[in-house]
Amino acid sequence: MYKVGEDIEPGEYTLEAEDVGYVEVSSNSRHQIDGIITNDNFETNKIITVEEGQYLSLINSFNPFYFIKITIKRYYSINIKFFH
Repeated sequence: MYKVGEDIEPGEYTLEAEDVGYVEVSSNSRHQIDGIITNDNFETNKIITVEEGQYLSLINSFNPFYFIKITIKRYYSINIKFFH
C-alpha cells in the first residue's frame, strides 16, 4: 500500500500488468469497504488518478500470495514486484 503524497506523487498513472491485477484507491489504510474510492480488476492496462492523502493498493487477483509485476507509468517507468 502506498500513501499518495508520501510514497508516490499525486496524478494520473497507467498501470500495466503481466497477469490479472487488482487496484484499489482508498481514503484510508484500514481496508474497509466504506473507504474504497475506486477499485477494479484489470488484465492489461488501467489508468488511475490519485490525489494527495489517498492510498493505492495493487495485488495479484488470482492468488494474492504470488508475485505480480505491475508497471506504473507517469513521466517514467517504475517496475515493482508486489507481494501481498
